[in-house]
Amino acid sequence: MRAIALTALLLASPCAAADKAAPAVLSAGGFLGHWAVDCARPVSVDNRGVVVALNSTGDVLVDFTDGQVQSRYRIIRAEASSGGRYDLELIWLEDGRTLSGIYERQGNRFRVLRSAEADGHVFVEGGRTVPEGTVNPWLDRCGD
Repeated sequence: MRAIALTALLLASPCAAADKAAPAVLSAGGFLGHWAVDCARPVSVDNRGVVVALNSTGDVLVDFTDGQVQSRYRIIRAEASSGGRYDLELIWLEDGRTLSGIYERQGNRFRVLRSAEADGHVFVEGGRTVPEGTVNPWLDRCGD
């Protein structure tokens, strides 16, 4: 489920330098802030929470939690494409694995349409988890 964080993201080593455009792309796209399936409820397995923020060095970090598991990612590439979609590349800070993903942003919400590791292992495809086929939920903006 860590791939849902952004969310839940392509090919880089754990030491890869972040794309200097990523913070501007994500800020302009409205991704920075707190997100959850339901902002009125506490974070839980069925109400995942995500925080997307800039750290002191200007990197974009993503903290994901489902109330049991916490994961932290660093976004190393972000590109806006058509229809409110964003192509992101992230490094999972726990072990340095790289994820690529396509995120869809509409109004005050976003969701993961595709998420895969650099080795080809897919977590989310077509907005559904793999292999379960569960619809990947929209996350609503809860605050900055």
